[in-house]
Amino acid sequence: MFAALAEFIRELIVIGTNEGLVAARTRVGGRPTVATEEVIKAARDLLPDPGPNLRAGAVPRQLEARTR
Repeated sequence: MFAALAEFIRELIVIGTNEGLVAARTRVGGRPTVATEEVIKAARDLLPDPGPNLRAGAVPRQLEARTR
């Protein structure tokens, strides 16, 4: 009797785990980006030398040195 109950509970756990894995694959997470084209243009206007090529996700060399 206990073996049958344990097998049933194990099957419930397996089903729940598989459903959770499927849900995790379809979910998109992470922090939303803040650096839109308007924000990048405004930041470029504030730089003394607006020549650097700024793009979303890139870290300028000045900031790389400070984070190390």
